[in-house]
Formats: sequence, structure tokens, C-alpha cells
Amino acid sequence: MPAATIDHMVAIVIFLVAILLFISLFSQNLQTAILYQRNNQLAMEASDLLDSISLGPGNPQNWGATNSTPTLFGLQDPTQEGYVGSPFSLMRLNASNIGTPVQCNGVMYNNIAMVSGGYLSVPFNRVVNYTTAARLLGINGSYGFQLAMSPILNVSMSQTSASPLRVRVTVTGSGIPLVGVSLNYYLINSTNGPRYPKFQVSTWPINYTDATGSSVLGFQSVNATKCTYALIVYASLKGLSGAGYFVSPTMTNKIVPVVGSFSDGKAVPNATILLTQPSSNAQLSFNATFLVLGSSASSVARLYIRNGTVSLPTVTGLVNGLNQYSAIRIPNNNQVGVLVITYNSTATGPGISLMPWGIGSLCVNLVYGSAVPSSSNQDWITTDVRQIVVAGESYQFKITLWSLAGYQIQGSSGGTAT
Repeated sequence: MPAATIDHMVAIVIFLVAILLFISLFSQNLQTAILYQRNNQLAMEASDLLDSISLGPGNPQNWGATNSTPTLFGLQDPTQEGYVGSPFSLMRLNASNIGTPVQCNGVMYNNIAMVSGGYLSVPFNRVVNYTTAARLLGINGSYGFQLAMSPILNVSMSQTSASPLRVRVTVTGSGIPLVGVSLNYYLINSTNGPRYPKFQVSTWPINYTDATGSSVLGFQSVNATKCTYALIVYASLKGLSGAGYFVSPTMTNKIVPVVGSFSDGKAVPNATILLTQPSSNAQLSFNATFLVLGSSASSVARLYIRNGTVSLPTVTGLVNGLNQYSAIRIPNNNQVGVLVITYNSTATGPGISLMPWGIGSLCVNLVYGSAVPSSSNQDWITTDVRQIVVAGESYQFKITLWSLAGYQIQGSSGGTAT
């Protein structure tokens, strides 16, 4: 009898252990299934959100070209279909990749990070911030996101010789040198002479990158020690397009263009650009021209801009000192271009500033949204990408999305994600 009792007790213990093992195994499989389902849900949410942003212009559809705040958030070009981004809505985003803010006329401006000599500064009271976008997208409090926009073709330049001028152009994609890229380019050079320095725009024959992804562009008649210049290059490879620029080193005294207003509300709207000098008290004379430069170097268009009541292809003026400014108006009719400001100081010489009117005209990088959380557990973060065309140039939109609520799931390592 005692032996039978012991056998029953051993059997019961074995049975209970088996049940516990089964429950543990079942629980782990269930947790894995729930984790997969929620990660899949997060990935689908990222894809849907990126499509919503990329394939909808928002409301009003032309909000990027106005001073108004959208009631529906989207970045599609309202004049196009498909994955085509609005170069003007992108300008209105409160980007996180900014330098030192600029102050002009008592207003603070963001300062999107660009290659030296290029400026894109929008007043903080006109940008659409991350909180507003999240609310309009219906994800405020549920998900955090970051949108990174980068050119697919990266064009970089460096001066290799001053007299005669030679500039090395390198084109890469995802860090890899690209061979056989066609290069159309414009040279804008200005010499130190008259009070309001004029400049010339020259087009050159198409060139191609070599096995290293580079090409050296030579300008035999240009001596960079006696002038200031800007080189704008448009790159093309098998249906992909990109752009880049290089501005010769200039003096400490610089004219910085900022967007005073996107629209004056007229039937044919104009944007107001303020030319300011935030770093010194010198008087600078300037010459401003709004250029439309295509990826084909067949022609250069100069759109009329206004200085007061006068409308001219080129306007001149003065910036009289520290934090002073001069206002000009450029057409805001869905035409992207580059505002070129050549300026001159009798004390320190000439300089050039470039301002892209519309993201894409100079292939600006943009990062928008919240900082991606640093976490050793990346299961709670997902990404998705789309190829977008902005002002004719090829970009990659990458969205990073994460849940703000987290998942109350006990992992096999014993950690809990919340």
C-alpha cells in the first residue's frame, strides 16, 4: 500500500511538471504571436502614414505657398499625381536639422543646415511643427514619428585649383561612387568692381563621372583669386536626378536671405524675402536675381522680382549694418528657382549667397519630427521608405515610427517593454 501511494504521488508530480512546461511553452508561443501581430500592425501603420503624407497635398491644397496653417497634413504637390512632393510645403516644415537661428526685424528664423553659401530660413511663426502634424495625422499621443528626406544622388564638390579654376564633382548613391553620371552645370561668377556687383551665368558642355564617381570641371578663363563664384551642378543617371552646389569661400560680412512672408495675398502672389546681415556692421551693396535653372543647360530664365513698386529682372540695394535688412519680392506662382545675391563691401570684397525657392532646386536635406528614441530593443521601432520626386529631383522619404504606449509583454529575457 505505501508503495502504491508513492507511485501515485510521483505520477502526480510528473503530471504537474508536464502541465507547467506546457503552459510555459504555450505562453512563450502566445507572446511571440502577439509580438508579431503588433509589430506587423506598427509596420502597416508606418506604411499607411507614409502614403498618407506622400499622396495627399493636405488642406488647403496649396498651404505650402501661403502663410496659413493647414487643417489636414500632406506633402504631395497639388499640381501633380503620384509620389511627387510639394517643394513649398516642405519649406514650411519645422526641420530639426538646423543651425543657429537667424534674427531679423525682431523675428526669429530657423536655419536649415545647408552647404556653406546656401541659406533657407523660415520664420518660426510660419512653420508647421511636429505636434501640429501629429495631431492633424490623428496619431498624437499614440505614435511618434520622424520623416527624413534625402537626395538619392548626392552631389558634393571641392575646389582643386584657383587659377585656372578647377572643381572636383563627386556623385554617390548610398555612399557608393556612381559611374557615368551626366553633369549639367552653371557657373555664376562676380568680380569686385562696381558698387552693385553684377554677375554672369555661363553654361558648359555635359560632362560625365569616371570610375571613381568624380569629374574635374575646368574653367580656363576664371581666376578664383580675383572673383567670387557659385557652381550649381545637376546630375542625372538612368532616370534619377540630383543637384548640388559649391560657393567659393567669402568674407565674414555676409548677406543672409530669409523668408519674410510666403504670400502677399494678391491674385498673382509674391513672396517677401528679407536680405539681412546678422554678423557685422558693415554696409553691403547687393544685386539680386531670381534664376530658373533646369537640369538641361540649354537656357537660363530670369524671373522679374520687385523692389518697392518697380519690377525688374535684377534689383539692387543696400544693407546698411548689423541686423538691418532690405526687402524684395519674388513671384510665388509654383515656380521653383534659385535666388542669387551677389554683394560687395569696399572693405572686404565680394560674396555670393544662394537661396533655394522650393525644396529640390538645390537638393536640400530635411529631417522633420521627433528624435528617434534610443533603445536597445528595436522591436518597438519600424521604418519604411518611398522614392519621391521633388522639383524634378529624386529623393528618398524615410519614415521612422514607434509606439508611444508600448506593449506590456514579458520577453524570454525577463524584460518588459512598456
